Amino acid sequence: MTNQTNKDILESFLPKLAVEDVVKIIEENNICFKIVNPRKRVLGTCSRTKNIITINSNLNKYSFLLVSLHEFAHFFAIKKYGNKIMPHGKQWKQEYSNILKQFLYKKVFPKELAEVVFSQIIKPRATFPQEFSKAVDNLS
Repeated sequence: MTNQTNKDILESFLPKLAVEDVVKIIEENNICFKIVNPRKRVLGTCSRTKNIITINSNLNKYSFLLVSLHEFAHFFAIKKYGNKIMPHGKQWKQEYSNILKQFLYKKVFPKELAEVVFSQIIKPRATFPQEFSKAVDNLS
């Protein structure tokens, strides 16, 4: 095991402006945050019974951030409402919208992505809209 901190590790996976806030969420909530080998069917997971979140290692920085925020929303919804809620029900949508607002207001996302993220705040969805993929591709 290396002596790297959460911040050191996450700096290579997240946009610079998001690192400190993501580390704060992880550490304040005692989340076991694992970066894992890519899986075909999921980009991230949040355990309903343990404080474990996993995120695929092959995502670009903005996708990694959004998947992380998606999974944090699951974590907060379960913590607040219990583990019998619908995975992408109204409680999750409320938490996802709240956490997206925090990162949008900090101007973490470039303008092209901020517009798509704003649409997710208005109407949260479990999957990324096609516009997000196009906007990310255009950043390259």
